[in-house]
Formats: sequence, C-alpha cells, structure tokens
Amino acid sequence: MKNLTWLMSLAGTTGTISLFAVSGFLKFENLLAIVFPTIVGPSVILAASMLEGTLKEKLLVALTAGLISTLVVMVCAALGTLITDNLNMSLLKIFGGISILSISLMMLNIKLPSSSPIIIIMLGFAISLLWK
Repeated sequence: MKNLTWLMSLAGTTGTISLFAVSGFLKFENLLAIVFPTIVGPSVILAASMLEGTLKEKLLVALTAGLISTLVVMVCAALGTLITDNLNMSLLKIFGGISILSISLMMLNIKLPSSSPIIIIMLGFAISLLWK
C-alpha cells in the first residue's frame, strides 16, 4: 500500500500540475475538471485493477489513492499562482519532463531508485527558485 499511495500522489509532483498552472487552466473553479477526468479517475481504476487481494482491500487502497491525489491537486490549485510567480517555469517544465521519463523507465523495468522522480522534482524546484 505504501508504494501504491506514493505512486498515486505523484500526480502533483510530476509536472502535470505545473503545466496546468502555466497554461492558465489551474484555477480553483476548474478543479473538478482537472482532478477527476485527468488524474484521479484513471489512476484509481488502474490501481484497483492491478492489486492482489480481496475486493474490500482493493476498494480501500483505490479510495486512499484517490483521496491523496485529490488533496495534492487541491493544494496545488490553491497555491498555483503563488508558486508560478516565484519559480522559473521553463526550468520546472524540463525537470517535470525528466521526472516523467524516469517514471516511464521504471515502468519498463529499468533499474532506477524508487525515489528518483521525487528527487528530480525537488531538485527542479530548488533550481527554478534560484534562477527566477
């Protein structure tokens, strides 16, 4: 469950939310249009279908993953404009793309540390804050 909830919470840290913020779509009134169709819905369905265990366990983990994803997106929507004013978004887009690439490589069973996407994004935040 720890790895699954970590994977589901990546919705706010892979650069997806940053791209919404840069495009001007990340506003509180657009929250439901962002959260459910693009992030929470498909990821929760995928998570529930890939789990082993009873139906009750699958539903509990899928619900937990959906709640974590929703909360991360809500926090990002609330802080989106504040963050975009203080960060170099061009650099953050690049680091978000690299993070997504590292997740893709891990899905192809290429050996990478499991925390590499988070480390890449945190490094991206630090560098984009310094080079504003």
